[in-house]
Amino acid sequence: MKQKYIDWKPQKRTQPIIYTINLLIDDYFGKQGILLTVRQIYYALIGKGIIGNGDAPYANVQRLCKEGRMAGIIDWNAIEDRSRSFKERYHWDSPEDFLDSVVPQYKRDLWDTQRFYLECWVEKDAQIGIVEQAALKRACSSFSCRGNASVSMLKESAERFKRKVRQGKKVVVLYLGDHDPAGLGMPESIREYWETFGADAELVRLGITKEQAERYNLPSFPAKKSDSRTPKYAKQYGAGCWELDALPPDVVQKLIIDSIDSYLDHEEFNLAQKRQESEQKELLSAIRR
Repeated sequence: MKQKYIDWKPQKRTQPIIYTINLLIDDYFGKQGILLTVRQIYYALIGKGIIGNGDAPYANVQRLCKEGRMAGIIDWNAIEDRSRSFKERYHWDSPEDFLDSVVPQYKRDLWDTQRFYLECWVEKDAQIGIVEQAALKRACSSFSCRGNASVSMLKESAERFKRKVRQGKKVVVLYLGDHDPAGLGMPESIREYWETFGADAELVRLGITKEQAERYNLPSFPAKKSDSRTPKYAKQYGAGCWELDALPPDVVQKLIIDSIDSYLDHEEFNLAQKRQESEQKELLSAIRR
């Protein structure tokens, strides 16, 4: 949806940037239904050689996305701010409307008959929408660590995992985060807390990896000199670091789905889906009597 609120035209030198932003939106949002953040657009533009890497180019992309939407040149619905959300009070027009809305919310635990119990965790809150969209395709839960996960959340996850283990499940957490000294250190810290809390869970780091960064020719940034882990990181990986935001969102989603599928018994999963659909129909029929 494009709506015009101001008179604004991009300068000649910025027209290629606006044009490429709209191409990205057509590809990700128009064809795949994937919402983008300004930072993901910024990294995609770097990857295409349209802009350079740095604070000034990023600020310019922020400005162009803002002005472009205000001027009706860029789709409002395609770009989201995942750091801010509005919590609406739900309401219905009638009791019948409410009852009809309840049925799709009836969900079975589609992993109940599976050997594994999986969750998808991501370091950054700005990426949770991309991760959640992919995880839900396989009925998996997702969680944003928002940097370092709090001790409270780690304790809660450990208790949840212990319950799953008592049910005979093997717990696996698929994790995505930045490739920098802090980003690589977080999974180790999470594992240590789980061990302290007595949880038996495997954490599998899906990305971002140096190999992925090289394969997709992602822009890098220097590690923080103030981080005591930087010398060890530089010795192992070199001077470059990479943000998860730089990895194309469709690549992130495929990585998640392919990883989940490697643990999934598809025959059992499909049977559980069919049972769920049948029970939803029964529930709807009972409501409408």
